[in-house]
Amino acid sequence: MFKNELKALVAAGVHPHIVRLLESFEGGSQEDVMVLEYCSGGDIYELYASSNGCCMLEAFVSQIMRQVVLALQHLVACGIEHRDVKPENLLLYGVSDATQNEQVPLIKLADFGWAAIVENGGPPPSIPPEGVGSLWYAPPELNPPVRGAEIVIDELQGGKSDMWSVGIITYLLLTGHSPFHLALGVADTSKREEEVMRLAAHGQLNMTTKAWNTELSQFAKDFILALIKPDPAKRLGPSDALQHAFIAASSAQFPECGGFRFCSLGIEDPLLRWNALDSFQRLCWLAIARAFTEPELVELSSVKDFVRHDGGTCTGYVERLAAQLVCVASSSIVLTSQASWSDVLYLAFLYLDVDCDGFLGADDLSVHLPGAYRIREISQACISKWRTRPQVLSMGASNFLTYTDFRQAGS
Repeated sequence: MFKNELKALVAAGVHPHIVRLLESFEGGSQEDVMVLEYCSGGDIYELYASSNGCCMLEAFVSQIMRQVVLALQHLVACGIEHRDVKPENLLLYGVSDATQNEQVPLIKLADFGWAAIVENGGPPPSIPPEGVGSLWYAPPELNPPVRGAEIVIDELQGGKSDMWSVGIITYLLLTGHSPFHLALGVADTSKREEEVMRLAAHGQLNMTTKAWNTELSQFAKDFILALIKPDPAKRLGPSDALQHAFIAASSAQFPECGGFRFCSLGIEDPLLRWNALDSFQRLCWLAIARAFTEPELVELSSVKDFVRHDGGTCTGYVERLAAQLVCVASSSIVLTSQASWSDVLYLAFLYLDVDCDGFLGADDLSVHLPGAYRIREISQACISKWRTRPQVLSMGASNFLTYTDFRQAGS
């Protein structure tokens, strides 16, 4: 399970609504370890439990679920099925900022232990006899089969299994209970679980409650019903769900990006600053953007609006974040005032140092620079330009850059 989760997190890369993998350690005398970013705001289940069964406002739930769907849209693009989307795996950050500004907390999808990666054109991931994921949130195709309601999947459905879970969570937050809560009336545990799977296999969610009939808008009902469908082929996928009226209402507050989009800092066009950097400088800032985490970034007043409003609505999130950080660093606002800055820089250097020898050589940079034409020559040219420190030459490392050189390039 460790290797499975590690593989999925590496494949997912960086997204504002997916928990970041910072480092991992395997083998040796100690246990295998993954270092993940820290989200201090608890999770959606804790938020739901704190409401004491009260229904959450639709505008609030819509913005929460939009973030989840954006994460799932990214996973689909990466060929990943999460297969365990549930409130406990939706971590919160930016909670204090949200409270002060009456904004919705930010979401990170976590726990990829059940995730499956499928190559394009490959077969669907196998399902063990006992099923996959968490019973109350798992779709019929991930549960043990139910007689009379067999679900046949002959191809990857592009996030459809995870979108079922989105429908369940949306129902839960808007009504205060599970769509299959009538199964709680079954005393025997095993028979109760069988009843949950039966209700799910037949799509029999409870539509007789007061909350469903008097408090939910038609948009909310349509959204839920479009997701809680036993046949995955008939469910909305992430991209279509983002266009649904229930989600689109909150999307108006987060316009789609077009190329680079920056927060205003009262300085010249930040895109000009990014374009003025050479290849090595851009690599440095991309690594820094990878080493930072959104919970840290929302603590920076000059970056939090970018993190909140960008939302990963188009490709190239790391590049846009790196350009934003360059913009911040080149203004009067100093990133180095942050307590974690030294740790971020060191981790960023480790990302670039592929062979882990403490230096950046042409082989290291060739891995990161895009393209294939004369890539080693370009890498060596970057090193020659930034190999300016006398102590480096005296050490005989004329073909390498040091951590100090990296810091200079990233300043």
